[in-house]
Amino acid sequence: MRVDSTMKTLMTTIVAVLILSPASHAVITGIAMGTVAPPATLGPHSMTPFPDDARPVVDVTTVASPSGGDVAFSIAMSHRKVGVTWLSWSHGYTGDVYFSKRERSVTLTMPAGTIAFYLYAEPTMLDFYDITATVQDGTSVIQSVDGLGGACGYGFYGTDGSEITTIQLDCAGPDGFAIGEFGIATVIPEPPPTVEIDIKPGSYPNSINLGSKGVVPVAVLTTDDFDASTIDPGTVQFAGASPVRSTLEDVDGDGDRDMLFHFGTQELDLDQDSTEATLTAKTKAGHSVQGTDSVRIVPRKPKS
Repeated sequence: MRVDSTMKTLMTTIVAVLILSPASHAVITGIAMGTVAPPATLGPHSMTPFPDDARPVVDVTTVASPSGGDVAFSIAMSHRKVGVTWLSWSHGYTGDVYFSKRERSVTLTMPAGTIAFYLYAEPTMLDFYDITATVQDGTSVIQSVDGLGGACGYGFYGTDGSEITTIQLDCAGPDGFAIGEFGIATVIPEPPPTVEIDIKPGSYPNSINLGSKGVVPVAVLTTDDFDASTIDPGTVQFAGASPVRSTLEDVDGDGDRDMLFHFGTQELDLDQDSTEATLTAKTKAGHSVQGTDSVRIVPRKPKS
């Protein structure tokens, strides 16, 4: 760990290189944050700092993101606490860092939907190191930084729909480095579009006896807004069950073709308290859809 606390002056040499895929308009921007505390925003994105990591001094390969999912390390990193098991940092930070004593490079893989990320890094010795942020289309930002002056922060954010998938840290020195003090912004996924379904077409209420060895028919109806024939039957799930068969037919008598599926009753993830059930699917173009209808669970027939 760093023991020379006199080297906290900001003496950072930054070289930023932006490499754009010629077929893409996505943009990723790199920011050198120096030794100051992290900002509340990167570009247009509000950042969420990572919470305290309650684990002891132990080798780890993932860190849980406050937005869901994990940041994964390509190598095992030793979890440390600044001021306890790691001596120096910057701007008064006393939280979690992750230390590699022998390896000179680590790649961080981001959770899906990451649109901005920052981290701080500090080599054991005063060495140059590179941080590379790469989005899914190959767009990259490279910063070559002189590590003199304590832990320095580096932020990366995407615009025009670009996401950050990996950040690579390379350290030229032989005695290891630490990274930590992460912050993240992710895309909030929109719920899939709702389609109209009809459980047990022609009957109401939609009674289901979970003890039955038969099937439950469920129709996805074609409407002015959705063509049921575009559904990929291999992606359909209803209450956790896959269909045993499917047909295209006019279920509701309005002259267009609906998609009718049949599901094994005993495969359904329902119970006596269930009042509705949901069908999820993807279209042949890969777009997710879902629909929900009411159910009435009837008591199982007693064995004679």
